[in-house]
Amino acid sequence: MDGTGRSGLLGCRLALTRRSLAVVGAVVMGLAGAAPAEAAVNGVFKGDAFGVNATGVAGQIAVGLGKISFIPCPCKGTNNQLQANTVNSLNVGNHLLSSGVVTGSVKAGKTSSLATVTDTGAVANLDLFNGLITADGVTAVAKGSATSSSITVDANGSKFVNLHISGRPVLNGLPDPNTTFTLAGIGQVVLNKQSVNPNKADNKRITVEMIVITITNAANSFGLPVNAKITIAHASAGFTRTTFPVILKGEAYAALANATIGKDLQTQIGKQADIFVPCEGTNGATKSNNVASIDVGHVLNLSSGHTTAFGGPTPDGPSAKTTSEIASVNLFSGLIRVTNLKAISQTTFKNGTRVRSTSGSGFGTIVIIGVSLPVHIAPNTTVHVLGLTIKLNEQIVPEPSSFSPTVVNMIKVTVTSHTNAINLPVGSQIIVGHADSGITT
Repeated sequence: MDGTGRSGLLGCRLALTRRSLAVVGAVVMGLAGAAPAEAAVNGVFKGDAFGVNATGVAGQIAVGLGKISFIPCPCKGTNNQLQANTVNSLNVGNHLLSSGVVTGSVKAGKTSSLATVTDTGAVANLDLFNGLITADGVTAVAKGSATSSSITVDANGSKFVNLHISGRPVLNGLPDPNTTFTLAGIGQVVLNKQSVNPNKADNKRITVEMIVITITNAANSFGLPVNAKITIAHASAGFTRTTFPVILKGEAYAALANATIGKDLQTQIGKQADIFVPCEGTNGATKSNNVASIDVGHVLNLSSGHTTAFGGPTPDGPSAKTTSEIASVNLFSGLIRVTNLKAISQTTFKNGTRVRSTSGSGFGTIVIIGVSLPVHIAPNTTVHVLGLTIKLNEQIVPEPSSFSPTVVNMIKVTVTSHTNAINLPVGSQIIVGHADSGITT
């Protein structure tokens, strides 16, 4: 290589070195002048979504119109990942309601300067009251946004697609909030029902319900009692700046079936009398939910289900407690009969340690294939019979250091053999009487 070549190569190396030093210098200067990293916006998310719900009704209609596609927004968010619960279709009562896909979804997350949440309830191809109300799509969207200094909420994205209501013009888009009118032969209808409650600087939540029908005509042709209420497309979302030392959680329900059992049975059984302990607790009050009865043919009959949820301070420390009580249960045409079932779960944060309790859980009477069992059933008693595994008084009590919940399932039936007494797929599972509670920090 000649002198010119060596000189050119050296010049190139010197140029690269100077450029590299300049870059390093810029980075060092940037680091020197950078402010300390901010912590994520303080507080927790709140909200939920579902597609369809009915209150004040009983029997098969109540079962078919339970909280369909219900999903809660986790207190700590979803790391900005969409979580959804979907039912492919509904067909309830004698032309009372049918639909296509019903979806509830939640999405929430934080950065150092912003917390956002979007919860959505949606129903496709809705047909209510044998064509009196139809729509290609009904979508409720609730949004919340929080910075270190403000919390805002809105319903942007909520809409109707080709909403037809007897005697009214076709509607696309979104009417004014709380548009109210009377539907002949049925009762009161509210479109785009909205409320913000609470509405405080440090605690705000919006609830959007796209169609809310309250029955006022006792002579309606669908067998619905006066004051029964049907809600189509619900979403709520918000944020609260909590100073509570821990995050509470808990859930109770009367009955639940898994997906393996089949769509129809899973929908009919639903998640009855479902209730939650919110992240920030219940302000010291005990909330409750009820189901008068469940009648799912030979699979499940249940009467007088009552659930409760409490979260808040106690003399021993912050506590979450849920209960599920049922007067009588008949599973699989009398194969399992139970009275006065009670599931109780409580977790208390006492002196920095989780103290867990299932005290008070139990049965009144238990009869399996005609044989009476002792009332005082030991936790996690298991019975294998006719291709089924029946777990009674199932209790899952984690170590004090665990974030996992304290769980009680009073009856859990799992199909374990293809040859079984109830002709259901292997893996099918029904839980009756569930309560759980937990605390995270």
